[in-house]
Amino acid sequence: MKNSISMSRRAPDRQRAKLRLRAGKRASLTMVVDFSNVGLLSVGVLVSSKLLSTAILVRASAARSDTRSNVD
Repeated sequence: MKNSISMSRRAPDRQRAKLRLRAGKRASLTMVVDFSNVGLLSVGVLVSSKLLSTAILVRASAARSDTRSNVD
């Protein structure tokens, strides 16, 4: 008798996407993306850290411009 946990379906360990674009009769583009779950998580972390750092830079720049306008 087998364990019911071992017989359950596992989630796929890869995320795949394919995109085909066609413009007219001669121009076409095919893009294939293949990510592992860990790779997809790391991309999400990189994008969120980039957005966070951009928000911090914008806030610091706005604060600096406020202090400059008060000096004049």
